[in-house]
Amino acid sequence: MQKISILLPLIIGFILAGNGLMAQTLVDAKNSIDADLQASIEAYAQLQADIREEKVPLSKRLNEVEREANDKERELNTMLRMRDASERGLLEINEDIEKIEENIQYMENLLNDFTRRFEASINVAEKQLYQEQIDVVKGFTEVSDTGEEASFTQIFEAQSGVLSSALTRVGDVIGGASFPGSAEVPGGAQKDGSFIILGPVAFFSASDGTSAGLVDRSQPVRPKVIDIGPEFSTEIASVASSGTGALPQDPTQNDALEIALNQPTFEDEIRAGGVWVWPIIGFFTLSILIAIFKVFEIYQVKRPKEVVIQEILTLVNSGKKDEAMQKAQSIPGPFGVMLTDAVSFSGDSRELLEEVLYERMLETQPKLERLLPFIAVTAATAPLLGLLGTVTGMINTFQQITLFGTSDASKLAGGISEALITTKYGLITAIPALIMHALLARRAQGVMASMEKYAAAFVNGLNNGSNE
Repeated sequence: MQKISILLPLIIGFILAGNGLMAQTLVDAKNSIDADLQASIEAYAQLQADIREEKVPLSKRLNEVEREANDKERELNTMLRMRDASERGLLEINEDIEKIEENIQYMENLLNDFTRRFEASINVAEKQLYQEQIDVVKGFTEVSDTGEEASFTQIFEAQSGVLSSALTRVGDVIGGASFPGSAEVPGGAQKDGSFIILGPVAFFSASDGTSAGLVDRSQPVRPKVIDIGPEFSTEIASVASSGTGALPQDPTQNDALEIALNQPTFEDEIRAGGVWVWPIIGFFTLSILIAIFKVFEIYQVKRPKEVVIQEILTLVNSGKKDEAMQKAQSIPGPFGVMLTDAVSFSGDSRELLEEVLYERMLETQPKLERLLPFIAVTAATAPLLGLLGTVTGMINTFQQITLFGTSDASKLAGGISEALITTKYGLITAIPALIMHALLARRAQGVMASMEKYAAAFVNGLNNGSNE
């Protein structure tokens, strides 16, 4: 208790001393804070003053920057629009260039096609005038060995030259044109002279005057002259030398002449007909020879007149058998043989007489009808041989098609010729053979019918008592 009372004043003293110290510290802190606040207020005021001073120029600068940004944005938009417009213009220009190139290519193709048609349409004699220009245009369509291609200007100039020559040629051929050149004349010699072009027809006259004629259009390489007669050759030579005169014209444009010149001969057809045409020709030759022989044989059989038969019957019935025999023997051919036997057996029975007469008719019939079956066989066999040739020809044709296709028709001509020619000659052989067989067989049957008629008339005309 005593200790507590001693410490209490000490504690109170310490507390009072601490409060004093604390009060002094608070005052100093307040004063420091006030000073800092005053400094901050002054700094803030100064800052506001600075802001007020710098706000106007900064606002002006901001406005300037914003204006510059807007200007730049407008300039950018303008440039973007210009770029888009340029791109669109460039695209349109490229499209126009492509269209122009397509048109140029189209024109080039048209002119190339015109050149080919022009080359095909001109006469072989005119190739000496235009072939060099045509070859230049054709050469431009292919790349050279060096890999260099001709420019459009070069190609167009060459094509324009061909077109100009073609237009000039139209006026020349309508009114007639003449130019020098060389051609192969009849006989195979190559001679210089003058060509005359009138429409689609070309004529040639040699400079030495030895030959003149029509230029063969079927020769694609070099002109060849066809002799169309001395009267026309004289007129052609006169026109070539003087420039005036009359020229022969063919309304078929030489088609009739080409057909006449290219008409196959008999040897050509036989050669093209193949192996089966030979038996057909053999059958034809034999059937014709046999038919001619049978015509003489059958048509030489003379039929006696009915009055002669009646005279023989009258003599036999009158008992004048010798006179009747002489009368019967005077009749030539099988009728005389039959009537001679009839008179010889007139005194025998009717049955024996009929048998004798029938026997004579049987002997005559094979003689009349011999070799006629061969003509009938020819009429039946020749078309079959022609059909066989047709089949083998078509087989050859299809073999050629298998090997070479159908691009070259000349390779198929052999098989087609064999097929058609054998059919042709088969029918040529069969039709006359059929007609000849029918006529000769009918004539032979007529002879046999007449013999039968006369035999019956003789038998029936005898007195009843003489042949019973």
